[in-house]
Amino acid sequence: MKRCMGNWGPRSGIDELVSFSIENLPTMKLPSGLYCYDMPFSTRERRGESVRYSLIVLLGLQRAAGGGRGASNEIDELWESCLSRRHSFTPGDIGLALWADARRDGSASPDLVDQLTHAVSDDQLGALVGMELAWMVIGLAHAVHSHTAAESLLGRLTVHLQGDRRASSGLYFHDATTRIRRRLPNFARVVSASSV
Repeated sequence: MKRCMGNWGPRSGIDELVSFSIENLPTMKLPSGLYCYDMPFSTRERRGESVRYSLIVLLGLQRAAGGGRGASNEIDELWESCLSRRHSFTPGDIGLALWADARRDGSASPDLVDQLTHAVSDDQLGALVGMELAWMVIGLAHAVHSHTAAESLLGRLTVHLQGDRRASSGLYFHDATTRIRRRLPNFARVVSASSV
């Protein structure tokens, strides 16, 4: 750890990582304006197009811009590119988009809340993985201020998360079905659900 950090403290290590990320993001950007699914180090070939990863990049760029890094025109272009693929959004993607929209002006939230309301029925909640559910809850929590329908859907999802997803240990299940995988969440799912 000391070798990685050099003479810098934890804060400058984070600053260095943020700078590295922002500088290298363009290598993963596709002509569509979205970001690739992955890029092997050996070939540096951009593979696939990921709306979800693009939304996550958008959230990161918005956060960086809030700290005085990054360009707003790049953020606006990425937002428009993501919205152009809304027909392909999963419920978790809609949650990420709601979160990003709240950091903008909230103007897309009413339509996104309606899309999410139609995309998720109570029957489908159990099959969604915890991370997607957490993104939906976070996005809806931000959207409550700009769209009244967000409140009832947020309430439904929160009840499901706290009831059907929470183990007696306090950790969250991977999903709410009876499959073996239910009891084997990964770190990202536990952290995402716990942040709600």
